[in-house]
Amino acid sequence: MPLHVSIVGQNSDAAFQALARGEADIGMASRLISASELFSLSSRGDFKDARSEHLVALDGLAVIVNAANPVRGLTVEQITEIFSCRITDWSEVGGSPGTITLYAREGDSEIRQVFEVLALAPEGLSDCPPASQLPSSGELSQAVSSDPRGIGVVGLSHVQTVRAVDIIECDRTASAPNAFTVRSGEYSLARPLYLYTPAEPGSPFVHDLIDFILSPMGQEIVHKEGVVTLDVRPDMADPQDRRLAEAVLHTRDADMLSKLIGITRGAVRLAVTFRFERGGDLLDELGVGDIDRLARTLKSQAWQGRELMLLGFTDDRGDDRDNLRLSRRRAESVAQALRERGATVGMIRGFGQEAPVACNSNERGAARNRRVEVWIR
Repeated sequence: MPLHVSIVGQNSDAAFQALARGEADIGMASRLISASELFSLSSRGDFKDARSEHLVALDGLAVIVNAANPVRGLTVEQITEIFSCRITDWSEVGGSPGTITLYAREGDSEIRQVFEVLALAPEGLSDCPPASQLPSSGELSQAVSSDPRGIGVVGLSHVQTVRAVDIIECDRTASAPNAFTVRSGEYSLARPLYLYTPAEPGSPFVHDLIDFILSPMGQEIVHKEGVVTLDVRPDMADPQDRRLAEAVLHTRDADMLSKLIGITRGAVRLAVTFRFERGGDLLDELGVGDIDRLARTLKSQAWQGRELMLLGFTDDRGDDRDNLRLSRRRAESVAQALRERGATVGMIRGFGQEAPVACNSNERGAARNRRVEVWIR
């Protein structure tokens, strides 16, 4: 018996509206459902229920420039000024003199909407019309590739013949857009990709599809499409040299830095990173699923004989000694959860507020610093 599937590619708003009208079994969204959307869907169930809200992948938004552009990094503030037409010449951000040419997706583009939320709110782009509005990310990327003064925003999979700039925070912490920084939660312009379904869908195939997407086979397809997967991939790892450079720049305690360097020598950091609420040691939504994914990976034959190290960190709020204890407690909570799933854990250490990966001056940055990193040797 043939199975007929209709797919309509619009945006998150349209997905939730279609679910509310009963016209869709699955809604694709690159953001969390809003309170008003939850209310409009209440007759179909609680869409914050684990059976309705399915995180299936991650993506990053890349600010792209022409490959010949000498600008390597921009602050979020500079990006805001550029896309609001308050900075109009490349020389104002360290580039060669020349008028900046803006390229954007058409007004209902999901990428454009998310970028406004992450980097431009409340200004938006409405008062600053771009040189050209293009219907697809591929066309936008090609336009910037052909324009030495061009700039635009695309998903990671469309960074091809153009160059993505680093995002600079606190005048010192630069985050490059790539699969590792998106998966580890260190890239500030990252976004989750969700599928929303009724808890009791009308079609028996809905949850089968969700299960397939989250399976190793489904996540491999996600990877091939250029989106960042949730599975724990050995090829998505970062060697010690980047961590050493960051730690030297940001350390406040030379002895702690020495210990960090020694512990991670000869090791690689996996992209999977566990994050926590302020002052606590309870995992966030992604972390709960990552425990199972990491445990399965560690028990596979390919990973036998490798030493797992869990390194805990905090933001800079509170007393140094309290933060050191909290960072250790976070690492121990991850270790306990992994052991309960039959995984073997080696070294556990806490480093308090050392080696931040983002600015502590704002809550979004501080949240990225409250973490447990996973290292393998």
